[in-house]
Amino acid sequence: MGPKRRRRYDESFKREAIRLVLEEGRASADVERDLGIPTGLLYKWIRLFEKSPEHPFQVKGILSAR
Repeated sequence: MGPKRRRRYDESFKREAIRLVLEEGRASADVERDLGIPTGLLYKWIRLFEKSPEHPFQVKGILSAR
């Protein structure tokens, strides 16, 4: 078995997952399970979104969704 490859999630996927929690009131654990997101990752995305809703996934001037 080789090394595990990280899955990359684009910004629209992240925003939809966040919307399911913040607007529809779904539990983050349920959304993570349903979408196949590792445990705790959605919580991290939500924190980033709450800090900077316009550009939550921007790192060092480059969008991390690329």
